[in-house]
Amino acid sequence: MLLTTIVVVMVVVNSSCFGCAFASLKHGSKTAPDSLNSPYIIKSDKNGEYHCRRNGTPLYKNRFWKVDPFQEGVACVQDKESKKFLYIDTSGKMVSKQKYVMAHDFVGGYAVVRDDRGEFHINLKNWKALSDRRFYKARDFHEGLAAVSNEDEDWFFEDTLGTLLKKKYASVSDFHEGIALVEDEQTGKFFYADKKEKPICENQYDEATDFVNDTATAKDGRVKVLLILKKDKTIETLAIKK
Repeated sequence: MLLTTIVVVMVVVNSSCFGCAFASLKHGSKTAPDSLNSPYIIKSDKNGEYHCRRNGTPLYKNRFWKVDPFQEGVACVQDKESKKFLYIDTSGKMVSKQKYVMAHDFVGGYAVVRDDRGEFHINLKNWKALSDRRFYKARDFHEGLAAVSNEDEDWFFEDTLGTLLKKKYASVSDFHEGIALVEDEQTGKFFYADKKEKPICENQYDEATDFVNDTATAKDGRVKVLLILKKDKTIETLAIKK
């Protein structure tokens, strides 16, 4: 009875993800700042936005169209005149080597930015692009790999050296505990792959969700299953009874 209850809860939580699990995968997103722990806050006056200490003292004299909270020692801000994006330090000094059409906050030492050619990753240590490639969409790094796509919306994984892994997919999730949910480009089926792009189980599904707390749900035809990720990275499959 207890197991049945758990299964029902899992179905309720994840059923809304069926058919839309990858709807948000093709859109980058900014990391939400932990403003409660930050020594700085964002304020604005008639001249624009700026950072200040919690006692209200401005960090610098500059004003910007928009500013993001500081992440990893730098903040992404939007220039008032050009409306382009750049990164500043706590003195208000520009530290990035150029301005960008779009820029995200740094996550783990890397950030997604866009120039006139497309999106790409830059390294906080040297402010250089990881490669000369430009992508239609790029996402943040997770466990050393980032999802990127071309204009045809083929998805690949890129490592922190700027090297593309070999396989391409119709859609991908981000890596978590060494596993990503991917959609086969030819069959449209979903399966789970490791960082070497090898399937971790033989089964492929019409619909599937990411693992959360080592559990996921999937559907093959009319059959729904509960997937349990074990410590050895194998997957146990349990049928969900209606």
